[in-house]
Amino acid sequence: MSMSAVMWALKQDRLSPLDQLALIKLADISQPHAPIKCTYGRIAEMCGVSQNTAFNSVKRLQEAGKITKSRRARGVTISLCAPESRAPEPRVREVAR
Repeated sequence: MSMSAVMWALKQDRLSPLDQLALIKLADISQPHAPIKCTYGRIAEMCGVSQNTAFNSVKRLQEAGKITKSRRARGVTISLCAPESRAPEPRVREVAR
């Protein structure tokens, strides 16, 4: 669980209550700098809704720019668009000549 991701999800506005719940649940199972691999069935179970409703909620979250998603053989890979969930920028050291 990434507490900073959950706090970010709680602060998101202009989302329906269901979409915010889905975002919070996804943030709750997220690991820092790693995508979430799950199924729409798991998201539906976490939120207490049907798979179709979970699919539509994930679609709206993607359209709102809160997550990115890609399909995989069984399920979906989701990445939160929270600043702390992204991989850190590589550090570049300057070498004195």
